[in-house]
Amino acid sequence: MIDKMAKQGYSIIMTSHFPNHAFLLCNQVMIMKQGKIVALGSPDAVITDTILSDLYMTKVKVVEIDAGDSKTLKVCLPLLV
Repeated sequence: MIDKMAKQGYSIIMTSHFPNHAFLLCNQVMIMKQGKIVALGSPDAVITDTILSDLYMTKVKVVEIDAGDSKTLKVCLPLLV
């Protein structure tokens, strides 16, 4: 529904604790920590291993997976090390 509304020209502001949502739906992302903006930009620029690892205080890896039909999908994975 969010994607459909955005394609119709609506501006969508949403909040989520799941960074994978940003790869699926967003063209701009803002990451906040303790009430302060720590990153702002495209999902590819903002949702990185380094920023997420610092944000969640655990090692995180952003990986691309095969989504079929010659498409890839980025997902964020916490690493238990």
